[in-house]
Amino acid sequence: MVQKEPSIAVEIETTLTYRENETVENIRIMIRVFWNFYPYIRALRSYKSIVQVDDIHLF
Repeated sequence: MVQKEPSIAVEIETTLTYRENETVENIRIMIRVFWNFYPYIRALRSYKSIVQVDDIHLF
């Protein structure tokens, strides 16, 4: 994805592969992948955090 569109943010999380009690070389298992496109990254910078408290649960 990054080769086609360099402005994309991509993060991939992997884990080691095991066979019995030993790790297998050069093989990893993908756990999760996250990607975001630059227009969304730029838009999120202008968002403000909002904390909303419902007073019904305060009594």
